[in-house]
Amino acid sequence: MGAGAGAQRGVEVLLQEASHREVNAVIAGMSESARNRVAAALAEPYPTSTSPPPPPLMLRAISGEKHVALPGLDDVKGDEWIPPDMPDLVRGYTKHDRKEDLVAELVAHAMKSKGWHGVDVSTIQVKDTSGYGGSKTYKVTADGVKPAAVALHSRSEEVADDELSDPRMEAASHVLSKHRLVPARIVYGGDWFIDEWEGTGQPDLSSEEAAKQVGSFLAKFHAVPHDWYNSWRQRLVERFALKFPDAQETGNGLDSVPLGSHVWFYTCRREWLDKMEPEKRASFFKTDIFAPQTAVGQRIVTTHGDLHPGNMILCGNDIKAIDLEFTTANWAIYDIGYTLNCFPTDDLKRTFLESYLLASGYPAEAHDVDTLFIDAQINRETYHFGMFAVWRFDPDELPTYKNAYDGVRADPQPYLQSGKSMLDWIQTIPEFKAAKAKTDTAKHDRTWSALAPLMVAEPKEEPIATLGWHGSEALSCELSQFSCACWVYLHQHQRYHSQRGAEAMCIASTGYHYTPDNTNGRPGNMWFGWCERKKFDFNLHGQVKELETGADDDLEFLDSQWHHVAVVYNAAEKQHILYVDGTSRRTVSYCSARSLRIPGIVAAGGSPSLRIPMAPYKTRSAGDKLLVVKVEGHQNDEYNGVYTQVEDATCDSLHCDMPFFKNDK
Repeated sequence: MGAGAGAQRGVEVLLQEASHREVNAVIAGMSESARNRVAAALAEPYPTSTSPPPPPLMLRAISGEKHVALPGLDDVKGDEWIPPDMPDLVRGYTKHDRKEDLVAELVAHAMKSKGWHGVDVSTIQVKDTSGYGGSKTYKVTADGVKPAAVALHSRSEEVADDELSDPRMEAASHVLSKHRLVPARIVYGGDWFIDEWEGTGQPDLSSEEAAKQVGSFLAKFHAVPHDWYNSWRQRLVERFALKFPDAQETGNGLDSVPLGSHVWFYTCRREWLDKMEPEKRASFFKTDIFAPQTAVGQRIVTTHGDLHPGNMILCGNDIKAIDLEFTTANWAIYDIGYTLNCFPTDDLKRTFLESYLLASGYPAEAHDVDTLFIDAQINRETYHFGMFAVWRFDPDELPTYKNAYDGVRADPQPYLQSGKSMLDWIQTIPEFKAAKAKTDTAKHDRTWSALAPLMVAEPKEEPIATLGWHGSEALSCELSQFSCACWVYLHQHQRYHSQRGAEAMCIASTGYHYTPDNTNGRPGNMWFGWCERKKFDFNLHGQVKELETGADDDLEFLDSQWHHVAVVYNAAEKQHILYVDGTSRRTVSYCSARSLRIPGIVAAGGSPSLRIPMAPYKTRSAGDKLLVVKVEGHQNDEYNGVYTQVEDATCDSLHCDMPFFKNDK
C-alpha cells in the first residue's frame, strides 16, 4: 500500500471518530506537506465495506516522546507536525498526567473487533508493569469483555527504529505461540502490540520444584524448530554487508559467524555491533573460546536470549515466556547459561541442568551435569553483564582467559568443589592473576601515554583542598603521593544498599563514573568511600591491584557514630594504606602505580539512602511487612519524620526488592 493510501486510512479514522469541524481543525494544524498528502489521499476511492478495518492508533516516537499519531501519517517528523491538543505519552511518566487515559483509548480502539466492542473507556484500568529494558508494558483490564485483561507492549525507540527487530519478534511469537510457549499476539501496530494477559506471577527460583519446572520448560522451548530464523539471519547478514562493505570484503562480515555464536544475541540491537571498533568487531566475530564442548550445548535451537524470572509467567502447572526481543536461533548453551545464572545456589543450578537434560532426552548423570555446568559458566561471560560483552570486549585478554578455561576443563574438580563462580575461581589461579595483571598494565600504559601532562603538585603540609558536605574545589594537577581524610557517620542499614559500588561516597575527583566502555571515567581519577556494602575503600582508575592485606570488612563502624577515615597513597612504593580512627585497617599493593590526575574538580558528598534488608522482608506475612520508618536527628529537619511505604507508579514495589517510602509531613 502506498503512502497516499496510508494517509487515506488516517483520514478515515478521523472521519469516524470526530466531527468535520474537528477534522478541519486538525488539518489546519498540519504542515503544508502533510496537508498535501491528505489531499492526495482524499482523491483516492475509499475502501469498500468488505475492506479490512483501518489500523488502530499508533504509539510513535517524536522528539524522544511518545505521541498518538494517525495511521498513514506516522512517518511525518515531529518538527513538521504534531496533532494539536493530543496528550503526550512519555516513557514512565507524562507531564499531562494522561498516560492511563491514552493507553486505555488505544487498547479500546485496537481491540474493537477482538472482543472489546462497546467497552466503556472510563471503566478501563491500566497498570504499568514495565521492567528496566527501555520498553513499556501495561496491564489493561475491563469489565464485561473477553479477554478480560490484555498486555500492551510498547517497544523502545531503539527497537522500533530497527526495521528487522519487531518483525523478527512477530515471527518468533507466531511459531512459539503455536506450541503454547508464549502468549499469542492479538493485534499490533508500528511500535507496539497487544497479547492476552496470562499467568499468576513469575516462578520463585529458590525452590527445587521451580528448578525442575524451568529446566523442563526450557527443553520444550528448545524443541521448537529453528528454521523460522533462517530468513532473518540472512537479512541481518545482508544489512551488515551493505553498511560495512570493507568488513565484508575482508571476510569479517556476519556471514563469517557460525550458526552458534555469542554474536547473534548482539544483532538484536543494531547499534551494539555497529558501534564496535572494526578490529575489535572482527575479533569478536571470530573468537571461539566460549564455544560449548557438550553435544547438548552445541545444538542449534530456538533461543529466548533473556530468560530470567521476570520474563517467565506461571500458567497453572505450566510456564510461558514473554519478551522475545532477543529471540534467535543459537547454541542451546546460550539460554542454558543465562537462566542458570538466575538460580541462587549451585544445588539448584544442578537440579535445573539435570531436569533440562532429562527433558531433552540426554543422559543426566553427575558427569553430564558437570560438563554442561562448565560450558554454561564459561559462556556466561559473553552475556550483556559479562566480561566479554561488546562494550567490554578486549581481544588482548582472550589468550589469558582461554588458558584459564582450558585448565578448568582439563581438571574440573577443584573448580566444581569451590562453590565459586567461574570468574571468581580463575582469579584465584596465580598464573591467571599474573597474566591478567600484565595485560591490564600494558593497556593502562597505552592509555597514559596519550594523556596531556598536568602540573605536578609540590609536597606540602597544608591541605591542597578542604571540602564540606557536597563541596567541591577546582584543581588541575597531578599527585604521585597524597593523603585524603574525612569524617563519616554511617548506620546499620547501609549494609543493605542495593548497588555494589561506592554506596556512601566520601570524595571523588572529576570524571569518575560508570561508562559503557567500562573505563569508569577519566584515567587517573579516584573515589574514596564506603564500598561493596561492607568496607571503606580507595580506587585510583588505571591501577592494577596485586595484593590486599588486613581486615576483610569494616561493618563494626556502621554504628551511628562519627569515625575518622583516611587513605595514604604513594606511587613510588606502589601501595595505599587505609586508616580508621588512626589505626591501619588494610594495605593494598599494586603491580604498577601511577599518579592521581585531577584535571578538573575534586568533590565530597554521597547518597545517605535508606535501604531495607529484603531477605527477611520477603519472608514476612502481609500483615507483618515493614511499612513505616522513622527518621530523626538529621541536621536538615526536612528529612526528619515518619516515612510510609507506598506503591511506586512504575513498580509493584510493595512486593519487589525496591520499596519506596514517602515522608508523611
